[in-house]
Amino acid sequence: MEQTKYDVFISYSRKDYVKDDVEIPGNPITAIMDCFDQNGVSYWVDKKGIYSGDEFVKEISTAIVNSKMLVFVSSKNSNESEYTCGEILKAKKTKKTIIPFIIDECDFNEKFEILLLPLNHIDYVNQPNTALPELLRTVNKEKERIRLIEEKQNEENLKELKKKEIATGVKDFQRLNGEQDFLIRSLYSKSKDVGAKTKKCPVCEAKVSVDVPYCESCGWHFASLYGVYGVDGKSLHDEKQLQIVRGLWQDLREGKDCKTRLKKMESEFHATAEKLNRSQKELEEAIKLYDNVKEEKIEWEERAKSIEEQYEDLQKLIEETERKYAEEKRKAEEQRLAEERKYEAERKAEEEKLAKERTFTVGGVSFKMIRVEGGSFMMGSPDNDSDAYDDENPQHRVTLSDYYIGETQVTQALWKAVMGYNPSYWKGDSLPVENVSWDDCQKFIKQLNKKTGKSFRLPTEAEWEYAARGGKKSLGYKYAGGNNIEKVAWYDGNSESKTHPVKQKDANELGLYDMSGNVWEWCQDWYGFYDSSAQTNPLGPSSGSFRVLRGGCWYGDARICRVDSRRYGPVRRFRRGFRLAIVQQ
Repeated sequence: MEQTKYDVFISYSRKDYVKDDVEIPGNPITAIMDCFDQNGVSYWVDKKGIYSGDEFVKEISTAIVNSKMLVFVSSKNSNESEYTCGEILKAKKTKKTIIPFIIDECDFNEKFEILLLPLNHIDYVNQPNTALPELLRTVNKEKERIRLIEEKQNEENLKELKKKEIATGVKDFQRLNGEQDFLIRSLYSKSKDVGAKTKKCPVCEAKVSVDVPYCESCGWHFASLYGVYGVDGKSLHDEKQLQIVRGLWQDLREGKDCKTRLKKMESEFHATAEKLNRSQKELEEAIKLYDNVKEEKIEWEERAKSIEEQYEDLQKLIEETERKYAEEKRKAEEQRLAEERKYEAERKAEEEKLAKERTFTVGGVSFKMIRVEGGSFMMGSPDNDSDAYDDENPQHRVTLSDYYIGETQVTQALWKAVMGYNPSYWKGDSLPVENVSWDDCQKFIKQLNKKTGKSFRLPTEAEWEYAARGGKKSLGYKYAGGNNIEKVAWYDGNSESKTHPVKQKDANELGLYDMSGNVWEWCQDWYGFYDSSAQTNPLGPSSGSFRVLRGGCWYGDARICRVDSRRYGPVRRFRRGFRLAIVQQ
């Protein structure tokens, strides 16, 4: 963001400031300048009057570019002036915040009325005592917003500079690393020439070729110069690291990574086998003694018999140990399979639970929420789309997670079940509720969440458009459900100037009804003048409660029923309704 020279550019009609080159006593322009002077607000204002066309365009345009915002002093004179009209259009083109300051009852000039109507107006006519403080607060708030944006931009610039330094460093490292590899290969080749053809691994002591980078037996990675003739290999190692790896290698060789229970059983098996080996040796010694000492034959026969019995007992013990070992393995496998079956059953139960929770009932009225699988899509209208309804909705890519959205617009039956009354102009339980404002929707959702224990909300504008387009199942239709508007929407060509029951037209690819036509649908977002995809108004809530509406209605033509059409507004009307959304639970 460029640094600006002035806080404010004051756009006004000179006829409200001077008469016959004499300042009008008590005029509002002087009051505004005095307020700014007393509170440290820098500004540019044409006090003397510039009447030459080329000089006016150059100097005034430069002053607007060098200012953070524009205060438009709205009066009959300023709205009739072609100069103030040009100043406002210049401010809009350079993305400057415009603050209307109204000093009489005159309406805005039609040339820029659409630019000023949604803005937060400061009324000097009816509130002269509070208008200047309010103007000062608005200016200071905008200054602070711009300051934060500039700080963030400076941080981003610093990050980009560091990224470039990293990229340069990586290239230098890769170049040096390549030179080092070439030198090491040369040293290995010369070492082989002088007889140093192998090197011993300091971990497993295996012998490998002098030029291999790691041990093929244990996986130890050698230091770069390890094995080069005349280089002390020990000085290249981190002894602490070497001790740890040697220990791990030894543990691996001894089988210490087995499970504790199996290790214990194997130990018992080996102890029993050792006893058997000792018994066999004793039996052999007894037989030898029997041959050598005839007179002790009976005694040694009895001893041999005893040893043979012990041998049989030990043999049985070994067989019993092996049987227990096999049984333990069988039980462990059965337990593993049982846990897998339990997990699969719990997973299926959770899926069934999620499927059941798609339908909700409040006060005897049921409504269905459709799951929308998240994804990435191009939101808005292409710049070259001549049939686009609103050029304030440019294309940009949006990525969404999974969520649920209402199968239909909220009906009057559901509204009455939650709120106890019906605000709609056309009455009927299956008709969509209408004549509700964005705030009315929030009150309804608060009561609904209290009754159901859920977290319903309005869909964001991006969620609404993604669902209307058909999500991942989208076939690229112009309207929600098809390109033939007669089959999918109620609009001024077939509605007979009234709302109709929900689910009378074809659904779209996700099974959603009436996302084109019938009634406009409120979204959660603020309307933004600089980035229509933003979920908060860059001017803030204090600059006007203008919320986004999508989908078109029975009152408008086919263009407003397109999935990329949008509108904004602050109030309830008998053609405005809504549908619910909720994140995946």
